[in-house]
Amino acid sequence: MFMVHGKCLKAACIMLFLMILFVLLITQVGAMNLYCAGNTYTGKYDLSKPHEVNVHSDEETRNNNMKAWYQQMLAWGYTEEGAAAVLGNCARECGFGEADITQGGVDWEDFVYGGTGLGMCQWTFYARQDLLFDTAYDMGKQWTDLGVQLVVFDKEFNGSSTVEEFKTSHDLYALTVRFCDDYENPKNDDGSEYPRRYEYAQQYLDMCKGLKAKDYDGVFDTSSTSSSEGKADTSIGILSEWELTGMPVKSGLTANIGTLELGDRSSLNATDMVNIASIGDDISLTKTYNAWTTVRVIIVFVGLLMLIYALMLMLALFVDKFNNIFDFSMIGIITFGAIHFSDDKYSSNGEEDVVRTTDTKRMVILIIAIALIGGILVSGGVLPFILRAVYKVTSAITG
Repeated sequence: MFMVHGKCLKAACIMLFLMILFVLLITQVGAMNLYCAGNTYTGKYDLSKPHEVNVHSDEETRNNNMKAWYQQMLAWGYTEEGAAAVLGNCARECGFGEADITQGGVDWEDFVYGGTGLGMCQWTFYARQDLLFDTAYDMGKQWTDLGVQLVVFDKEFNGSSTVEEFKTSHDLYALTVRFCDDYENPKNDDGSEYPRRYEYAQQYLDMCKGLKAKDYDGVFDTSSTSSSEGKADTSIGILSEWELTGMPVKSGLTANIGTLELGDRSSLNATDMVNIASIGDDISLTKTYNAWTTVRVIIVFVGLLMLIYALMLMLALFVDKFNNIFDFSMIGIITFGAIHFSDDKYSSNGEEDVVRTTDTKRMVILIIAIALIGGILVSGGVLPFILRAVYKVTSAITG
């Protein structure tokens, strides 16, 4: 019934299988790739929303964050050398001098769950990133917030047995090596990481010399407040809400603020009007981002359908090639009769019913073409070009 070209079909199918496997390996679904080693983030933190990263690269911001972290470690009981050893390691992890240590090293759109380092410790392993994202969600903040990252560090490293050495030892080099090996664990077969991290640790020890222990405001409870505001009237034995166990530190930002009166638009100066317009633009941009995210999901879904359909066509081709018993065509069924498969140039269903057929070679080409288009759509490779073209067209229209 059908002629069998086993070697040709086998080679084509192996090539198609390898191509589909490669496409699936480079697939990026949604605004970022959330897959790594079979794990996907399943918490409540929204990874699809825009995140501002790598926006604070100035030395002052970076040093202020490091000093705040240093003071918090002193408040936890670390020695000065123990705190500096931690900072030296993390400065090396974050690419010292390139970006704010609390943020990422790549654009958020390129973030890979379980593969891209985040934050002051460059948390990479997916379990550590789960803790970072979940903590940010519980605190109602983004993961880039220094307070969130301090809480994560407190939960993880301060709960380990290693931390006791950082509260007693004054050997800066030994502590640097210990944190490198026990916590950061970089590729360091030849020990070349130790001298650079020790150099950074020494820099921070010199920079932070003389700073006092201080809890990071707004994250950890402090033992006292700077004023009598919020204190309970002990004469009647009633505690204020801010003295209850587990309550956060009360902010003093509003202590000297009187009645707030909002003016109308006519009272705004040029700077205020520009700021308001900028806020409106940000809101509009967020809505636009959500719309493009929806479009991208639809495109990825269509691509997945095409890959599945290409796989079905390949299986149908196998069935039809080796089916010499039953008089039906699997390819004809799944294409709803649009394709008539035969290795003969023409097929006759009767004396006058002669139809053009598609042979094995053409079927393989068709399957590869469908799989390639589907793979491009799934990987998102075509989407940036489409978005860029649409953006240029809309910008030209709106001026």
